[in-house]
Amino acid sequence: MLAAALIAILGYGVTRVVWFALQPKLRKKSTKIILWLSTILYATFVVYVVVWPNMVHALAFVLLLILAIFDEQFGWMRNLNKRIKRTHKDINVASQKDETWSESALLQTAKELVDHYKIDLANSDFEALTHYCTDSFSYHIRLFIESINNENIDMQSKFELIDVHPVNATDLSDDELDSIEVIVNGEEVTEVIDRNTKQVIKTIDQSTEEIYRIERESGRWKLASVLMSDKGEAFTFDIFKKYSLDKGFYYSNNLTQYLFAKEDNLSFSELIDTGHLLIGLNHNLLVRIRCAKTPSENPQFFLIISAALPAKFPHILIRHSSIGALKTDNLERVSVEWPVFMEQYDVFTANKSNSKRDIIGLTTILNETLINKLTTPSSNLTIEFSNRNVYVLSPLSGIDSYQEAIDIVNYLYKLCISADNKMRMFTNS
Repeated sequence: MLAAALIAILGYGVTRVVWFALQPKLRKKSTKIILWLSTILYATFVVYVVVWPNMVHALAFVLLLILAIFDEQFGWMRNLNKRIKRTHKDINVASQKDETWSESALLQTAKELVDHYKIDLANSDFEALTHYCTDSFSYHIRLFIESINNENIDMQSKFELIDVHPVNATDLSDDELDSIEVIVNGEEVTEVIDRNTKQVIKTIDQSTEEIYRIERESGRWKLASVLMSDKGEAFTFDIFKKYSLDKGFYYSNNLTQYLFAKEDNLSFSELIDTGHLLIGLNHNLLVRIRCAKTPSENPQFFLIISAALPAKFPHILIRHSSIGALKTDNLERVSVEWPVFMEQYDVFTANKSNSKRDIIGLTTILNETLINKLTTPSSNLTIEFSNRNVYVLSPLSGIDSYQEAIDIVNYLYKLCISADNKMRMFTNS
């Protein structure tokens, strides 16, 4: 036993020498742990071979391992105790100047905060919930998205990818008609396609059609977009979910109310929600997407993309001059001293007298790059700022408008971040 103890102590000494020599050069904790265990084994091997080559080495190895693990754990505990003592000291110094920093007061504040949070969450009080977040809502967004993600893991696994592949096809570069096979949610549909339209029409019923536009890329077929006919709600629920899930969004039908402001008196409030609702993070920005339609026999469908912005603006509506009448109750048209902008867009505000500076500040950051984005041929977009949220309304003509609206929302968010000081100057004056 004494011999084993001597071997263990000798091996431990060798281990510490190697450890102190190499430890300052290491950064990752995992690397340090691996090195620590490796030196233990190496030191045991050296002592066994050189010093005491008999069966005593087994007991020596166990003792050395116990010594090493105890030393490492003791070092971790020692550092932890140092941090705890330092924190207690800082709190005691602060509590002498302000009683709210005392340990009992901090615990009571934390308890009250949790209780208030539970109440606000249960009441869906959006304004109150923003108090628990940073300006970009980062904490609550991550908590919220995590819960949505957990709910939809099973749902995402059930969706079948839409596949497009040729059947007796020649080449889309010629004028000949090619027959292709489209698989949608496990159902095969074979139609005729030509190089000009590149479309496959699937009739759902007498009032509904889905039009699949395909393209060939790197020698393979892929689905470019899903278009909707004028006959009805051809942009079906499953297709809507499938495409958005592919792009990293999560379907949610009842949880989004916690993070988004109420949409009263907006220009699109007359539109009817079709029940197609998604939420997700896009470049760290919380975005909500939904589909709506006009209340008519031959409805027009829209995508409404909304996101919370870091700075407040009054109720401002910006829309392309070519767009038909939208609801503008309680909104008043204003003129902005920017000819290039005013040639293409109409600007409305809820309070003309008090909003002039805010509108000038907003249109200043809506530079010509953004104007070019808003005047693309695929769609005419409407932008509306209300209650710390931005809304982009786009006619639903296909996935192109979907992606374009998402890009606009992200672009606006980046502009607001980069020009936040300028925006605050306008809003606080």
